[in-house]
Amino acid sequence: MTYIPSLNKLQLAQEAVIGTPATLDIQPAGLEARITPKNEVIQVPMKDGTTMPANYSYVKKRWSEVSISGLLDYNRAMVWLDAMFGVDATSPHTYLSTPGSAVTPKSLTMAFGQTGLIYQVAGIVPYSLKFSSGDGSPWQFSLDGFGKAVTDGASFEALTTDVPELVHGYETALYMDEDLDATIGTTARADVAFQFEANITADHQPVWHLGDQVWDSVRQGKWGGSYKITMEADATNADSIGDILDAANTGKGFTIRNQATDGTNTLKLDFCGVCVQAPNLLSEMNGIVTYELELAPQYNSVYGGCWGAELTIA
Repeated sequence: MTYIPSLNKLQLAQEAVIGTPATLDIQPAGLEARITPKNEVIQVPMKDGTTMPANYSYVKKRWSEVSISGLLDYNRAMVWLDAMFGVDATSPHTYLSTPGSAVTPKSLTMAFGQTGLIYQVAGIVPYSLKFSSGDGSPWQFSLDGFGKAVTDGASFEALTTDVPELVHGYETALYMDEDLDATIGTTARADVAFQFEANITADHQPVWHLGDQVWDSVRQGKWGGSYKITMEADATNADSIGDILDAANTGKGFTIRNQATDGTNTLKLDFCGVCVQAPNLLSEMNGIVTYELELAPQYNSVYGGCWGAELTIA
C-alpha cells in the first residue's frame, strides 16, 4: 500500500461578496488549518416489520466549520480583523465593536490540502478571533468560523509563500487604566505583564431560509468574549487587587491596550471590561508572585465599544 504523505498547502482570498468564491491570492506562512464538512443527514425510521433502523435518509443542511491558527503577521493581521470587524480602508485601519450597527464581515475563500485531495470553502465568516502572547513570544492568533458547503477537486494557484513580519511579544507594551470609562491607552504599565489572552466573539451565525440547503445569509448577535491577563503583583497592581475585592455594587472596570510595533508597523488591540471574578494569586510564574485577571467585555461610552484594534502597515 502506498501512503499519501501529509504535504498540505493553505491558500486564501478575501471575497467581494459573502459566499462568492474569490481567486486565491494569499499563501500564508506557518499557519495551521482545519476544514470540517457538515452534512446534516436525517434517517427516516420505517415501520416495515424488520429490525433495520431505517430504509432511507435525506440531507437537510450542508455547511462547514473552519479554523485557522498560528503566528500573527503584521501584513496579514488585516485579513483576520477585516473578517471579524468589517473593512476599514483608511490608514491606519481602525476596527471597533460599535453598539448600534451590524458589521459586514469580509468573508474568506480557503483551500486546504494537496493536489488531488483539496477541500475548498467559500463564505468563511468568523464567530471567534483570539490573540495571545507571553514571555516575549510572538503573538498567536486563532480564527474559528463557518463557511458554505465544502467542495473538492479544486486546484491551487501558483503563489509564493509569504515572508511574515511577526508581531513579537518583546515589542509589546501594556496600557492599563482603572474604571470602565477611562480613556484607553493612557497609562503605560512597564515590566509587569507576563501574558495575555484576548478572545473576541461576535456571535456571527449562518441563516437558512425556505428553499435553502446551504445557508444564504449571516446573522450577527451581541459582541462578547473574554480577556485574561497574568501580571506581576507590584505595588500598583496590589492597589488594583484591593479595588477589585472591595467592589460591592458593580464590577471593577478596566481599559486595556496591548500595543506592538517593530518601528514601522504597529498593532493596537483594545479591550474595555469588568472583572468577573476575584483575582487568583499565583507564585509559580518564574518564581515571582503574580496574579490573574479574568474580565468580560462591557461598553465604554468614551471609547464607543468594548473591543477594538488599530493597524498601521508600512
